[in-house]
Amino acid sequence: MRKNLAIVVGITDYIESEMQLPACEKDVHIMQNLLRRGERFDEIIVIPSTDSQSLKATIASTVQRFQHDDIDDLLFYFTGHGEFVEEDFNYLLRDFDESRSAQTSLSNSELDNMLKSLEPGVLIKVVDACYSGMPYIKDGSDFSEYINNSSKGLFPKCYFMFSSESDQKSYASEDGSDFTKAFARAVVECQSTVIRYKDVIDFLSDSFNGHRRQKPLFVTQASFTEIFGSYSSESKKQISELTEKMDIEKKPIGESDNKVESEIATPSVSSLISLVQSDAMNYVSREAGFDFIGRLKSLLDLSPLDSEVGDLYGIKKEFVNKYSFLPNQRLLGGWLSENLAGEYFASPDYEMESYEVDSSWSSFMGLTGQEPRKITKTRRVISGIETNVSDLPFIGFSLILEPRYPNLLQYGGWLTYVISKTTIQVFSCMVEYQETSWGEYKDSATTKWNRAEFQLIDSGAVSAIVKNFYVELSSWATERIQNRLNKFKPD
Repeated sequence: MRKNLAIVVGITDYIESEMQLPACEKDVHIMQNLLRRGERFDEIIVIPSTDSQSLKATIASTVQRFQHDDIDDLLFYFTGHGEFVEEDFNYLLRDFDESRSAQTSLSNSELDNMLKSLEPGVLIKVVDACYSGMPYIKDGSDFSEYINNSSKGLFPKCYFMFSSESDQKSYASEDGSDFTKAFARAVVECQSTVIRYKDVIDFLSDSFNGHRRQKPLFVTQASFTEIFGSYSSESKKQISELTEKMDIEKKPIGESDNKVESEIATPSVSSLISLVQSDAMNYVSREAGFDFIGRLKSLLDLSPLDSEVGDLYGIKKEFVNKYSFLPNQRLLGGWLSENLAGEYFASPDYEMESYEVDSSWSSFMGLTGQEPRKITKTRRVISGIETNVSDLPFIGFSLILEPRYPNLLQYGGWLTYVISKTTIQVFSCMVEYQETSWGEYKDSATTKWNRAEFQLIDSGAVSAIVKNFYVELSSWATERIQNRLNKFKPD
C-alpha cells in the first residue's frame, strides 16, 4: 500500500534576536491546515523548531522510519532563514552561528539525499526563505538530465517551489510570509475542487508578477496532472477565515474594526456541519498522535543536558512502557479520576483495600466496659493508572544523574503523559536517591507531579515539553547540590 507523506519544518524561534521571524509560526499553521484539509496526505509530520543537531537528527529518524514504506507523494515544506554557501543552499536552523555554519544549518544537498532515499513517486519541495531559488542547473544542461543523473532516477517526477530567486530576499509581515499566504490563496481562489500543483504554481506566478524584489522560482518535471489536494467550498472558506484572522491580529493595538468586533461578539448561527468541521481542526488522527509521541521520544533521547549539572554527572536515560514503573503513580490515577471529561486514552487503576472499624453494637457495649469488637471491611481505592492504547512508542521516561564525584548524591527526573485526540497532559517529578553502599542507591525523596498541557496541533509543543523538563531537572538538581554543599560547609 502506497502512502503520501508531508514533512513540515518551521524555524519559529531563532536564538539570535536579530534573526527572529514571528511570521514563521503563522506559516506552519497555514501549511498544516492546507495539508490537513486537502485530505491528500496520509501523514503530516511537523518537525519541532529546536537546536540544529536535534532537528537534523529528527528529520533523519523520520525519513528512516518510512524507509520500508512505498511513498507516492513526498512533500517537504520549510519556512525560515536561508543562505548560499559554496553554491549550495543552506536552511538556517534555530541556533545558527556563522562560525559553525555547517553544524547549525542543513544543506540542500544533504536534505535531497535523505528525501531521495525514500524513492518517492513525486517529490515536492516548498521553500519559503530568502535566496531559496537554488540554481539546480549551473551549466545550462537539460533539467531532466540533471534529475536522472543526480538522483539515479529515484524521483522521476518533482515540483520545486522556491519563494524567491537565489539573489533575492523573501518578505513577510507578522501575520505570515507573503509566499505562504499566497500559496493559501491559490487554494481558496481556485474555481476547482481538485487543486493541482500546476494550479498553485500559476497562481503564485501571477501573484508575484511585476514584483522586482521577490520573484518565486519553480522547477518542475512532471505531467502537471499531480494533485495537491481536494477542497470543498467549506474547507476553502475556513482556510480563508484563517488567513483573514491573521490579518486582523496584525492590526495595531487600539485600532478598531466595528464589523470585525461585531462578528466576534455575536457569531452568526452556523450549520451543524460547519461547527463540527471547525472544531475538528483541533483533533488529530491516531497516526498523528503516535507521530507526536514518537517525535517526543526521539527528542528526549537525543537532547543533551545543557548545564553545569551535565558536567558533574553521567547521564542514563531509559524509556518504560508501563505506568507501573513510575513513582507515585497513585497520584496520577487520582488526577485522572477527577478529569475524565478530558476524554483521555487512559483509566485509573483500582485495587481492593482492607480496613477495620468498630461495629456500632460493640461501640455501644463499650460503654458498659465490654471490649469493642473490630470488623474488617474492604473498599475500592485508586492504585495507579493504565493506558487504553496499545503499542505507544513509550509511556514513561527517566533521566538519572549518576555522580562523577564522591560527594554528590544521585538524582533523577521522570516524565510521563496522558493523551487525548486534542491535548497531551505532561507530568514530571524529581527524585533524590540515598546511597546505601558504594554505588548502590534507593529512592529517598520524590517531589509531587507537576503538570502542563499542550495542544497536539501545536508545532512547537514537542520541543517545549523537552526543554521544560530538562530545565526543571537542571534547576532542581542544582538547588539540591548547593543546599547539600552548604550543609556540610565548615563554619
